[in-house]
Amino acid sequence: MRLSLSFWVLAQMAVLVPLCLVRHIKGLSGVALLADVFVVAGLVYVWAVDVSKISRLGMGYVRNFNPEHYSLFLGSAAYTFEGYALILPIVDAMKRPDKFPMLLALVMAICGTVAVSIGGLSYAAFGEKTEAIVLLNMPSGTVATLTVQLLYSLAILFTAPLMMFPVIRILEQVLFPRRSGKRNPAVKMQKNVFRTLLLVLVMIISVIGVERLDRLVAIIGGLACVPISFVFPPLFHLRAVAETRWERVRDRVLAAAGMAVCVYVTRGAISQWSVNVPPYDFCDAP
Repeated sequence: MRLSLSFWVLAQMAVLVPLCLVRHIKGLSGVALLADVFVVAGLVYVWAVDVSKISRLGMGYVRNFNPEHYSLFLGSAAYTFEGYALILPIVDAMKRPDKFPMLLALVMAICGTVAVSIGGLSYAAFGEKTEAIVLLNMPSGTVATLTVQLLYSLAILFTAPLMMFPVIRILEQVLFPRRSGKRNPAVKMQKNVFRTLLLVLVMIISVIGVERLDRLVAIIGGLACVPISFVFPPLFHLRAVAETRWERVRDRVLAAAGMAVCVYVTRGAISQWSVNVPPYDFCDAP
């Protein structure tokens, strides 16, 4: 019997609820490190399969530009910035925050290189048959593929609470501005209920979009990640740092360009939502 995708999405609540109740980001460092190991294993496997397929069979059919789905590409590319909101919590948790600018530049360079290489090689290897989840393009039914798919799924599961952490902290500051649960069990319980309900909301959105993952990712990328990455930073710089006329003009241009991309990507992704999507090509059940 094959269980539905919605069931597996909701089943993750058993792990996510306890992890989302963790109060300090340091408490998530263990599972985050484990997730990083799983991600690296998956990336190495995808690289190996891509290179092997290209060397044996050559490149798949590649379209240099796809105007129909270009907005989905931009949204997915912007989605790679979905962890951007973790910058401030990470800085607060560092022993040497003065080293953060150098660390940020290094991490951004590495992540950008990895994302471009994985996307480019996979598209070159599989062409138009490339799945929204590239792990579904891996050799079907093999032990290696099943293991990597399991590890990568666990990696996403373990990093989800880390992504939720700044969201929870910000919303709790709004809803519980002067109340702490350290010495008040009632307030702590209220915060626990709030975190659980917020997670339920995320799960509902996930169930709605699970069959159209590329569209959902593009909408999130356009509506949330583009402003976080390309609109708010120049506006903050304009308000707090900019002194010269050139700096103010540059910040305004960047913010305006970011808003234009936000509208374009979100509109394009929403317009593609109702387009029929072929079912995912899952590995056969044993």
